[in-house]
Parts: sequence; C-alpha cells; structure tokens
Amino acid sequence: MDYQRSFQKLRASSRNYCTGEDPEDLDFRQVMNLLRDDEGDELHRLDVIFDCTKGIDYEVYLMDISYFSGKLEAYFRYKRINFTRIEITHTQMHTVSYSNTGLQQVPVVYDIRNGRWLRDTTSIICHIEQLCEEDPEGSYYEKGRTVIPSCPVQKFMSFLLEDFADEYFFIGALYYRWNFRLDAGNLARRFVMHDFARESPIPLPEHLMQLVSIERQYSEYVLEAGIRDKKSKRYTEHVYRLTLKYLQNHFESTGHRFMLGERPTMFDFGLFASMFRHYSLDPTPAKIMRLTAPSVFEWCARMWNSSSLSSDSTFLIYAEPGSIPYTWRPFLKMIGTDYLPFLMENAKAIDRGDDSFTSGCYTRIKVKPFHCWCAKRLIERWHALPSEGKARVGEILTDVGCAWDEFIELHELFERTSKSWGPGQHVEPPFCPSKENIPSKSTVVNTALGTPHHERPSLRKLVKLGPLVKLLILFQFASIASLIQILIWLSSAKGTPFPRKTKKFLYIVIGILTASRIQSSLM
Repeated sequence: MDYQRSFQKLRASSRNYCTGEDPEDLDFRQVMNLLRDDEGDELHRLDVIFDCTKGIDYEVYLMDISYFSGKLEAYFRYKRINFTRIEITHTQMHTVSYSNTGLQQVPVVYDIRNGRWLRDTTSIICHIEQLCEEDPEGSYYEKGRTVIPSCPVQKFMSFLLEDFADEYFFIGALYYRWNFRLDAGNLARRFVMHDFARESPIPLPEHLMQLVSIERQYSEYVLEAGIRDKKSKRYTEHVYRLTLKYLQNHFESTGHRFMLGERPTMFDFGLFASMFRHYSLDPTPAKIMRLTAPSVFEWCARMWNSSSLSSDSTFLIYAEPGSIPYTWRPFLKMIGTDYLPFLMENAKAIDRGDDSFTSGCYTRIKVKPFHCWCAKRLIERWHALPSEGKARVGEILTDVGCAWDEFIELHELFERTSKSWGPGQHVEPPFCPSKENIPSKSTVVNTALGTPHHERPSLRKLVKLGPLVKLLILFQFASIASLIQILIWLSSAKGTPFPRKTKKFLYIVIGILTASRIQSSLM
C-alpha cells in the first residue's frame, strides 16, 4: 500500500472534513483517529474515499531482528491475516508506540477495524483465535487455521510449553547474540546502521553507537539474566544444544511436520521465537543448528512458509485425545527442573522486596513481575480444565518429575506479586495502557531505555548502566542538570572494560557534543 500517496490525498481533502483543523498540521494517524471517532463506520468511509487501508486489518510495528516480532509475524502469515509490517525506528518508538500504548517495545499491533492497540504476543494470538471463533462465516479470518488444539489436555500442554519456550529460551537466545564477538558486532552494526537506530536523533559516530548498543544489550539481557560466570555460560550453551537434540529427535522419530502433527500449534510459535530470529540466523548458534539439527533448520523455514498450507486440510494431530507425543516429555522435564523453580524464586524475591534472585547456576537475576503474571495465567488455564483434564495433566507432569502441585499452591503469591508489573497493569493484555495512565516521571526512563518485559520504570536502572550508555542518555536529554550529572557519574564510573585513556577521550567528545547541543537549543 502506498501510504504516502494516500496521505497526500488526505492533505488535499476538505479542511471542514477534518473538523476544522488544517490538514497540513495533521499526521496520518491523527486524521485516521478523527475520522474513526466521528461515527461508527468512519473507517470504512476512509477506506472507500482514500483507499489507504483497504484490505488491511492490522498494522504490526516490529523490528526485523526482534525475538517476539518474528513469532508474531509468523503467526499472522500462517493465519493469512491482512496486515502491513512496519519496521519501527528510534523516532517511531516514541512518537508512535509510546504515544499510543505507553510502552517502548515491539511488537505492538494496531487493530484498524476496532481502533485499538494490542500487546504481548501470546495474548494477541489468543485474542485473534477468539475473534476467529466469533467469525464462523470467515468474513475476516480464514477458517480451519487454528493453532489451539480442541483436546483440553493438549491445549493446556501447548500453552505450558509455549510459555516455557517464550520466556526461558529467551535467556539463551540473547546470550548467544550478545556474548560472542562475531554475533554482537554483526547485530550492533545492523541495529545502528540499517534497523532501529537508522534514524536516531543522536549524532554520534556509528562505531561509538555500536559500542553503546553492545554494552546496553549485554548488561540488560546477559548479566541481568544471571549469566555472570563460566558455569552459567556453559550451562546456557548446554541447554541450547540439548534443545536442538530433543527437537531433532522429535522430527526424525515421529515424522511430524510440526510439534503436534501437520499444523503449527502454540508450542510451535513459542519455540519459533528463539529458533528463528536468533538461533537460526545469528552466526554462532546458526552454525551449531545447521551441523547438529538440520531438521530443526528445515522446520524454521516450514514455519515461516506455513501460509502455504491449505485451509482445506484437516488439523491432523498424531496423538490420541488426552495424550501428548512422547517426544514432548524431555521438555516437560526441563520445565520441572528449570522453569517452574525459576518462576517461583522470582515471585518469592519480589514478595521479599528484593531486586534479584538465584535460580540454579544463574545468580543475581533481575526480578520481573511480568513472569509472575505469566505464572498466574498458567495456573488460571489449569483451573479452567475439566476435572478429567486436571487429573490427566497432573498425571503427565508428575510422571516426568514436575512439581506442579507445589507450583499451583503459590497461586496467591503469583497473584500478589504480579500487581507490581509495569505501567498500565490495570489494562489486561492484549490491550494497551494509554500514555495518560503512565506517571510522567517514567517518560524519560522509558524513552531512554525502553520497557522490556513491560517492566516498571525505575530511575535506579539508570544508575546500574555502563558509563557509555549513561552518557548517551545524557546527550539525548541534554540540559544544565545533565552536565552536573556527568560530573557525578564520571566520579563513580569504575571497573569499566575500557582503558582509562579511551574513557577520558569518550567523555571529552560526548561532553563537547552535549555542550554544542545545549548551545544550539539556546540560539
């Protein structure tokens, strides 16, 4: 769709139609909102008159290197949903995403027909699946492309394994991306020069921006995930290789095209998040996958091309109702030994008021209230099972040594600790909080650092950042107060990986740039 051409048509339209405001002062989103709010069917009139959103039901704001963006885009492709993909930039992250959702993260989705913003990939998928059920005639969504099994036991197990793959494999995916020099350098160059930061308002040298990106990402997604020594690094690499072994065995021994049969389920999309944009594309893990698990590599391509599957074919499941493939059992064991203890320790730490916790070989893991919400959602799904389903699920999980009873006993703890989740907690996903519901003090923190895992904004997070990231933020929000903060942070910047002369040079350069920015703002 040629949005720019359609926007020119909008600008050429009558001033009266735009409620008396000058169309030159309106951006495309503002005009769409004005037309949509006028009457119930104004959006359809917009489609007819300007032909700018005809045939498009959703706008998906994403990043082409993003873990969860790949997962959601694959789902939209499989469902053959009419959507347009928008690769968001640094500027759009604030002017579009934050302005409309109060969140600085991707992916976020704009539902054009209903005029609302959506977040959290799992919640978005469940929301669209529900809309499909409410649209039996297939007016907007193709019939016969569900990703949720009808059997209650298989449905619950798919959600359990999807959540596990989503959240726990995230640790290893980000470790491989930012721990190894080849991968980190490759992604930093792409991130700065071609993707998110290509329109950054911060005029710093590209090499310096790449160093800042690596430092920020390594701190946020490797150190804060508890990977701080050789033991935790070796274990993270072991988990990845073990996962490839289990998946390779599944595809070789069962002959399944996907995890439950001939069509993808929630479990497939949860796995795809890490396996596609990270493990199959980043140089180091991709080589391991190609050499040790070619069937997994093939499955990644199959998932991306799943829109080619016929809508007429049945949802073939190679497992009897009330059972799961035997090749899923190793993953359930990992949930029992690694993931459930991880969720429980995270909740207990938040309840104590701690900032971090230890789980297995991972130490000083940053607490995430979002994971408490994930745990609470899993237990709610279990409670929704019929009594026979609960008994069967309990039998399967107990058989693999998974302490499910201990986990569900902490429902009140998860309920309580999920309350400290980030801004707009009162708005249940997939819907988004509005910017008006975000405390004003969080604006600078969110703009500078984003809101990974929907986290609560915290000025303490700024203090924990490396000196390069701090100085970049100061340059982005330069003021006289920022200059004073430079002196404070300079005196406390110890133990950085950069030589003293290099640090001194960088401080001088960014100080000059900051002063220049202040001077230009006064002119």
